This record gives sequence, structure tokens and C-alpha cells, in this order.
Amino acid sequence: MLGTKKLIELLERDLQALLDSGVAESKMIEYKSELPGSNDEQKKEFLFDVSSFANASGGHLIYGIIEETGIPTQMNGLTVTDEDAELRRLQSLILDGIKPRMSGLEMQFVHLSNSKPVLVIHVPKSWLLPHMVVFKGTDKFYSRSGSRKHRLDVDELRSLFTLSSTITEKVKHFRIERLSQIIAGETPIPMPSAPKIVLHLIPLESFSSPPLIDLAAAAMHGSNLFPFGSSGYNNRVNLDGLLHHTMSSDSYIQLYKTESLKLSIQTLLVLMET
Repeated sequence: MLGTKKLIELLERDLQALLDSGVAESKMIEYKSELPGSNDEQKKEFLFDVSSFANASGGHLIYGIIEETGIPTQMNGLTVTDEDAELRRLQSLILDGIKPRMSGLEMQFVHLSNSKPVLVIHVPKSWLLPHMVVFKGTDKFYSRSGSRKHRLDVDELRSLFTLSSTITEKVKHFRIERLSQIIAGETPIPMPSAPKIVLHLIPLESFSSPPLIDLAAAAMHGSNLFPFGSSGYNNRVNLDGLLHHTMSSDSYIQLYKTESLKLSIQTLLVLMET
């Protein structure tokens, strides 16, 4: 529900929908009744929560909602004297208390009809893994499993360090391999020998834990993926994924699957070549 809107666009009814639908705490959402306090233990707990989302799949921390056994029951809101000052305090905590520094994190107060706000924090999945809490010499790593955070063990840490480096190498290898094939004329459709423009759009998620995407659905909803310089296209499934190409065969878009040859459920890499 929260993923369909920008934080700045959230309204009380969007948060109320979480309660009405009984959206339970999970790997990607956690409810808190109060903001983190001023003592060191509460600050550490806040940083553990934030870093655990970044080291896992990302997600939302929502302050001002009461939960029971992970199910949201009441949206009472928060008592905040100065919202801007509170945002600066939390942002400063994250900036100084988590290394390496995180990017893309957002915070937004959503005002309720009872004149109290709810604070929604969106923590994106990070690609600078892993993030460590360094506040007051803590030096601890956390991630999430199910609806709770946990401290990473040695094997999990090794896996995150390896993932961070191998993703970069896989992306570089994919690009080099594609350019080599284009130069060699090994393209999905015959291309003229003239100079070419190549645009690769490569989601990092495709090289970590690929989601399952239905190519049939991609074909149905891919009407905005026009090859360069065209007003229409033909499409077909090939061994690499889904191909959009012009009638004149001088421009195409290839949606690439990754590992498996099963064409029906694959994550897609977008490749435009003309």
C-alpha cells in the first residue's frame, strides 16, 4: 500500500487502510507507538531498526501506530512540539550513527484528524552493504527476518560483503558481453552496419534476489516501451526474454531475463539498442 505513493503524498486514509486491512508487521514494515527517546539505548534501538531494513529488502518504519502481536490496532499519532527539529534529530542520528552512509532514506509526518502526526520513514534497500551501527562504539550489524530484526552472524556478514562486490562485477560483465555481441552482429534482429546507440537499464535487484515477473504480463503492459524513433512495434518472446522491434528492423528493445530459461517467470533487464 505504501509503495504506490510518494511519502509526501500520503494521507491519513492511506495509513488507516493499513489498520482496516490488518496489514501485519513483516520484513518490510514495522509499527512503533512512540518516537525514539533521548537516551542512548533508545537511540541505538532506532539505528538497529533503520540499518536492519537497509541490510535486508528495505521497508517502512511507522511511528504513532499501536500494534498487538504485530497487527496494527490504533493510530493515536505522536506528540511532537517541533516537527522540523525532530526530523533533524533523527536524520543526524542516522548520518552519524550508521556507516557507510545511507542514501535515499525519506521521512515524512502525516497529519491526522486528531491534530497529531504519524511519522513514516522509508528505508530503501541498500547496495553499499552491509551497514553497521557505530553509535557510541556499538559496531553491530543487523538485518531482518520475518517481522523482526536480528544481529548478523559471521556467515551472513560474509554473504553481504560478497554480494555487494559481485553485483558490480556481474553488471560490468553483462554490459561488456552485450556490447561484444552487438559489435559482432549477434543481435535479436539483423541490424545495419551503421553506427549504433546503445542504452542499458539494469536494475541492481536483478543480480541479487531476482523477483518473479510474468513475461506475458510484461507484453500486455509494455505499451510504453517503444523502440527508438518508432511509433509502433511488433513483439515476440525469444530465448532471452521479450523483444519489441520495429517493422523496418533498425531499432529494438530487448527485455532480458537473467538466469533461468523459464520464460514465464523472470526478472527483466531492459536493453535498448538501435
